[in-house]
Amino acid sequence: VAISRDEKLVAGASRNGRLRVWDVATGMVRKGFKLSETDDKTGTPAYYADNFGLAFCPSDQHLAGCFCGQVYVWNAKSGDLVTSFSVATSGPSPIVFSPDGSHLVVGGEAIHVWKMDAGKQIAKIPAPNGEEIDSLAFRRDGAVLATIATGSSTVYLWDFKNQKLTAELERGTTVYDVDFSPDGQRMATACKDNSIRLWDTTKQNQVAVLRGHDDYVHAVAFSSDGNMLASASGDTTIRIWEAVPA
Repeated sequence: VAISRDEKLVAGASRNGRLRVWDVATGMVRKGFKLSETDDKTGTPAYYADNFGLAFCPSDQHLAGCFCGQVYVWNAKSGDLVTSFSVATSGPSPIVFSPDGSHLVVGGEAIHVWKMDAGKQIAKIPAPNGEEIDSLAFRRDGAVLATIATGSSTVYLWDFKNQKLTAELERGTTVYDVDFSPDGQRMATACKDNSIRLWDTTKQNQVAVLRGHDDYVHAVAFSSDGNMLASASGDTTIRIWEAVPA
C-alpha cells in the first residue's frame, strides 16, 4: 500500500494480480491495472501481490511499483505507463523515491538507482555480502540511504550522492524495517526480538530500546512532526510511542 504525499490517493496491490488507485475522499477507484496473467481454469494469479512494492513520488506526479523483478512507473493522475525496467531479485523488492523525487531506488540482489529526468538507471550498487535488500529508507534531506538485507541484523548507511557505504549499525537481532525522523537526528529500527531500537544518526549509536510488543516488530514509521513513532508487530497490534527527543 502507498499513500500520496497530499493524502488524496491510496494505491494498493491485491492477490488477484491487480493494482488499484483510490480517491480517499470518495472511496472510488480512480485507476485500475492488471499486473499478472491468471490461470483461466483456476483464476489463480501467476504471481502474488506479496512481492509488490509501491511508492508515490514526493510531488505525487508518479506512482512506481516493483512486481516480481519488473519495475513500472506510471503517471499517477492519468494512469499512463511512463517507463518500465527489470531488476534482479528472488523475493519482494522495496522501492522508494528520493525526497526530492529526482531518483528512484529499488532493492533486490543489488541497489538499483534510476534517475527520473534521464529516464535511465545510473547505478547498480552490489548489496553488502551478496545479501538481498528488502528494506530501504531515505533520510529526509536525501543525503543518506539506509538499507536492510533479508535476515540481517545490520543496517547499512550510504552516502547517496557518492554511492559509498559509510556505516554499519548492528545489534545482534534481525532487523525488518527502518525509518528516519523528519529532522534526520533519529533512526528507528523494527526488530525480531520484539523491540524497536532508536539511534542517534550523528553519533551512530543506539540511544533507546522500546519494548511492549509480544512478537517481532515488522514496521516502524515516524509521524510527520517527528513527535510520535508507530510500530506494527506480529502480535497483530500497532503501538504509538512518544519519540525520544534528540
